[in-house]
Amino acid sequence: MLKTITHSFSHWLKQLKLFQPTCPLCQEPSPSLICDTCYRLLPDIQHACFQCGLPLTMVDTSNNTLRCGQCVQSPPAFDLCISPYHYALPISRFITQLKFHHKLYYAPVLAELLINKLEQHAEGLPECIIPVPLHKNRLRQRGFNQALEIARPIAKRYGIKLDTKCCSRVISTAPQMSQDKKTRQKNIHNAFEVAAGFQYKHVAILDDVMTTGHTVNELARVLRQHGAKRIQIWSTARS
Repeated sequence: MLKTITHSFSHWLKQLKLFQPTCPLCQEPSPSLICDTCYRLLPDIQHACFQCGLPLTMVDTSNNTLRCGQCVQSPPAFDLCISPYHYALPISRFITQLKFHHKLYYAPVLAELLINKLEQHAEGLPECIIPVPLHKNRLRQRGFNQALEIARPIAKRYGIKLDTKCCSRVISTAPQMSQDKKTRQKNIHNAFEVAAGFQYKHVAILDDVMTTGHTVNELARVLRQHGAKRIQIWSTARS
């Protein structure tokens, strides 16, 4: 009898382990989306321009608010950028698998990683989160907007409105990652349109990865023209 009970208990433990959440990197059981060991290995950006999020090799020790030369010379249309990770493994793999291979289970992982960094900032929460919209042709081709999928858990966590209707992408542009810096800027100009009745004063634009920043800056520019006073950029990675 005891042997039967012991066997049943062992079997139950094995079954329980199968249903435990596992870390997507090491595949070991973990109470969090990424285990503590793997979390410490993520490509964290140590120092960055507080306005555009560009990784820097130095830090302003006086007030910890260093701005890069580009932002000093020609400030972007947004106020600050929270982008915690370099676009490097494994973050780049998470984004690629989500974006191009329909691995939607990476969206809540990326969202949780971004939430961890958002909570380290004293900046107040916005009225709404605006995922960078895809053109209808790209959305039809991909089937989903990766920025929206990352934004969903964040909006739910903080009880912030998630608005996908206040602006749209009206020009079908070539993929930004395939363009050089100058072409990207020209490529994205006037690509967004803001809906009538836009009334938000403080918003967060969310994208999966920020490269040159031309996409989010163009969206911020048109939102600013329609009355937005405070604009944050949230992205999981910065290159």
